[in-house]
Amino acid sequence: MKLPERFLVGANYWSRAGGPRMWERFDEEIVRGELGALAACGIDCLRIFAFAPTMMLRPPAVEAAPLAAMARFADLAHQAGLSLLPTPLVGHMSGENFGVPGQGARSLYSDTELRAWQEALVRGVVGALAQKPNVAGWILTNEMPLW
Repeated sequence: MKLPERFLVGANYWSRAGGPRMWERFDEEIVRGELGALAACGIDCLRIFAFAPTMMLRPPAVEAAPLAAMARFADLAHQAGLSLLPTPLVGHMSGENFGVPGQGARSLYSDTELRAWQEALVRGVVGALAQKPNVAGWILTNEMPLW
């Protein structure tokens, strides 16, 4: 897929069937339908999020199943003609903060263990998606100062 050489029309995306936990509740048929509907409406780019509580149940390990769902999603989006802007570090979404197990009140900026966990998550997401032809770019964080 050749990426558009024009202004992209995009949206943040969570499946209606899974919301922020879509990677653990991945329903391929619903997602396929939603992607087709989005493309039919003129959307050509989606921002997707690696929801930390799903991606890292036992930090610093990154869960294989949600990464596989994210990779499958990228394939489905490609089939629908949609490019992606993955966001690996998401701890704040829709007015609520979400951490990873063991984070507690520790600082994501100064705690060396938490920084290593974040690096592991970024590497996991990049590893799952880097070879996908429809990744248009990367957005490292979502509302990081609120996390």
